Amino acid sequence: MQKIGGLEYIYTSDSGVKVIDYENLPKFIREEFLKNKLQCEKEKEELFVLCDKLEILRREEQEKQDEYQIRQKQVTTYLACKKSFFGRIRYFFRGNKKMKEKEEIILPKKRYENEEDKENLIYDDKEYYTIEDLVDVTKVLERTQSQIRNTTLDIKALEGTLERLAKKIENAKSYIEEIEEHKKSIFEFWKFVNKDNMLRTK
Repeated sequence: MQKIGGLEYIYTSDSGVKVIDYENLPKFIREEFLKNKLQCEKEKEELFVLCDKLEILRREEQEKQDEYQIRQKQVTTYLACKKSFFGRIRYFFRGNKKMKEKEEIILPKKRYENEEDKENLIYDDKEYYTIEDLVDVTKVLERTQSQIRNTTLDIKALEGTLERLAKKIENAKSYIEEIEEHKKSIFEFWKFVNKDNMLRTK
């Protein structure tokens, strides 16, 4: 007996195009819902790991910024003091301030700022899911994937910043170490301070 009329749905995905008739629609919605829910839970776990890593990198960046500011201040103080006779004397006899010990980096205790970010995806198992259920879980999945992409970009940017900061700190540290090396005697220090003037007169 030939069917008269009916509804067909066209579903397009990465795997291809599916034609779904009305009879198979409930089964299709359930399968897609459960598939997206499982994928979303996996993506959430990946996002948690990335967020933890990002938090650690942010703390590390703050520590390096603080250290660089201290090093930069030491260099600036030296450059300012070398301009005058009394400034050189004062710098030579000044005490060396020790850097503060780094605080231990602790993993963040909270993964969420608020309950909305938590995205509670625990649904009661049921035989039939609605199109609204499928749309909701798909939106959460897309939002989570977007957060993963953005967090990954933030991590890469921070890693680049940390590399540049490490190089700046290394250069400043080397310069300060050279200054301190020449502070073993007043005559050696005086010679070191005046080396730029000596080069200009040649």
